[in-house]
Amino acid sequence: MKANPDKPNFQTSVNPKSNSLEKTPEEKTPDSFSWTRRQEILFVWVWCAFAFFALSFQLDNIPPYHTDEYYYLQSVKNMFDSQDFLTPYYYENKRFNKPILIYWLMALSGKVFGIGLGAFRLPSAVFGALSVWLTYLLGRRLFDRRSGIMAMVILPGLWLHFLLSRVIRPDMVMTFFILTAFLFFLRAFQGEGSKRLNLILFYGSIGLGFMAKGPAAIVIPGIAVCLFLWCTRKWNSIGSMRLMSGTLIFLVICLPWFLAMVLLHGQEFIDHIWKVELEGRVLRKQEFSLFYFYIFILHHLPWSLFWLTGFASLTGLASLDSPGKKKRKISSIWRGFRIRMGELFKQKENQALSFCLLWLFTPLVFFTLMRTDLNWYIISTSPVLALMVGHFFTRLLGTETGFHNKLFKWPFWATIIFFLVAALTGIFLCWVYDPIIPNPTLTFLFPFFLLAATAILIALFRKKRFFHLILVLGFVQTINLAIYSGESLAYFNFYPMRAISQSIEKTAGDQEWVYLVNFSNDKGKLGIQSKRWIGRKQSPETYRKIIEGKNRVFFVMRESTWKKEFGGYSLKLISEAKRLKSIKGNAALVRLIREKGLSEALKSKLEKVVLLSNR
Repeated sequence: MKANPDKPNFQTSVNPKSNSLEKTPEEKTPDSFSWTRRQEILFVWVWCAFAFFALSFQLDNIPPYHTDEYYYLQSVKNMFDSQDFLTPYYYENKRFNKPILIYWLMALSGKVFGIGLGAFRLPSAVFGALSVWLTYLLGRRLFDRRSGIMAMVILPGLWLHFLLSRVIRPDMVMTFFILTAFLFFLRAFQGEGSKRLNLILFYGSIGLGFMAKGPAAIVIPGIAVCLFLWCTRKWNSIGSMRLMSGTLIFLVICLPWFLAMVLLHGQEFIDHIWKVELEGRVLRKQEFSLFYFYIFILHHLPWSLFWLTGFASLTGLASLDSPGKKKRKISSIWRGFRIRMGELFKQKENQALSFCLLWLFTPLVFFTLMRTDLNWYIISTSPVLALMVGHFFTRLLGTETGFHNKLFKWPFWATIIFFLVAALTGIFLCWVYDPIIPNPTLTFLFPFFLLAATAILIALFRKKRFFHLILVLGFVQTINLAIYSGESLAYFNFYPMRAISQSIEKTAGDQEWVYLVNFSNDKGKLGIQSKRWIGRKQSPETYRKIIEGKNRVFFVMRESTWKKEFGGYSLKLISEAKRLKSIKGNAALVRLIREKGLSEALKSKLEKVVLLSNR
């Protein structure tokens, strides 16, 4: 089978026949990558299953990450109550904030698994795991099979991808369709299969992504593809992209629901699109900052450290093959950078890397210029970071120094130090917290697992089992996030609303109201976990009438608030939980730690949150 000359390829020190099992010199190491096709497919499916398990681990038992989850959950619950699955309502208010696809996916999951936090989060976890599979396919297509495997191993351990795969938000669904759009574009660009069918699926993916989240599904693949065709001097190919047919496909997918909203709700829907979505998001004034570049590095640690060194090598700022050279002058570094960047976007063999760079920087630059500051806007950068880091590792295996190159060793040892610090900190906190609140078993074992995993990583590095080292590192990082974001997160934060919500579910009837007193930031989170409406803050006189009324009601408040403001009422204590007060900037606490130790200091900052009833 002849290779297509237009196929993006960046095979530095890698076998150009990446789909064959022929060994290249770098594969004749103790870390030989000699999997058969069958073994590779088996690993891909096993890893995707593991990724889904990690992304859905304790999905319904953890506190809400963001109060937006409450709006989506309640809106879908209202759909079941009203049997209106066309217009989302947040109680009595119409909710046009996002297109309908995410609501339908949540409703489908709720229909199959029951209405609840876990079921409504499940679509994000499913599409997060499917995105791992798509990243593998893109890695094979852009680079080679080893890069694809490494990329899929890296992706679920990226914090931004992991987080948005566990929340009720449309971002992960949109990211999945952006990945499918890129995949079908590359198939069309490389001349594989029917170009017409590939372009139909390309525009269809953009349309479905738009119905999940909105314009970002058009902006990110649209700008990246256009810049790629321009930079690779294939701008004339834009004529063969069937833009008119693509627009028609997009409208067939998206227009029906929007027309239905206009017909049903008229000017109210139009005003929302203009005032909230355009003026409120696109045209709002905000100070310029490099927020997204900072978030890109922070939310992708530790893998972003490898991306930085890999990017430095690919752009000529650092060398893979001759790390022992003397330091160069700034002028020569800058000249090398300009030359290398020119090569990346001019030479045909570098098309895959140039495509990844344009994909990566499109959302970073676009949302920076839009002057927004919501970290989930750049979720589409997580898969491409995994692809670039996976290919960087493959390139390292083709060098004389391999993974003993300083470009790998520096971020690797930084990661090892981070794991050790995290393990020791976990052991210390478990020891301090246990007298106050008993440690959950998994939380107690987590630091010891991390210590054992760190020892294995060091042993693999010393034995030069580099490919296996990456697999283990990806596994460990994913397990770290899964365990921490489960019950450990609530435990270390002394989060009381989970226990309170469980008591509400056991005690309160479906029609009985719950009021949250002086906890405005927890209103949505308590509502999600207790699966009910939480009453707003009322005046003292209104509270008196509610308590003395005929209906049974419940109150959640601090114990100090109960004694100070509600001591004159006859309220029954149902349950209680502990909460840690804010300790920032508290000089008295520092003195107390010095005098009595950390455990006693924490005990002094604990307060009780109580669930009360008037009957």
